[in-house]
Amino acid sequence: MTAEFAKENLMDTLDFARNFLAYLQNGDYEKVRACYQTDCKIWHNFDNHTQTVDENMTLLARMLGAADSIEYVINRLEPIENGYLQHHTLKMTAKSGKVYSTEACVIATLIDGKLSDIKEWIDTKPLMPVFTGEPSVQT
Repeated sequence: MTAEFAKENLMDTLDFARNFLAYLQNGDYEKVRACYQTDCKIWHNFDNHTQTVDENMTLLARMLGAADSIEYVINRLEPIENGYLQHHTLKMTAKSGKVYSTEACVIATLIDGKLSDIKEWIDTKPLMPVFTGEPSVQT
């Protein structure tokens, strides 16, 4: 493998990660779905459940329906073998205009340029007021 080829693949992976987040926050369901292998597995620490692509798309629709907007702010994005490691801040703007946020870490595996496995660690508690309409318990 040449250094040029390695650099090009690295940029492709990091560009993929950035584009994927843009599709998520813009609610571009078609482009989000196109980023997944059909048998992609998506695991979250908050429920220890592995979602299918369809289940994950339902979660995205729920998030976008509950919030006025969502934004992913990349704090760190590193290539790893067959994918990337990402630390981001997820900001959700409630219908009231109040912004809630939390930190998350993702390990994403790519096969043939598409997501085949996602592991996400996220504290959902700070975002719950967006879904419930209740006042935040955080100060």
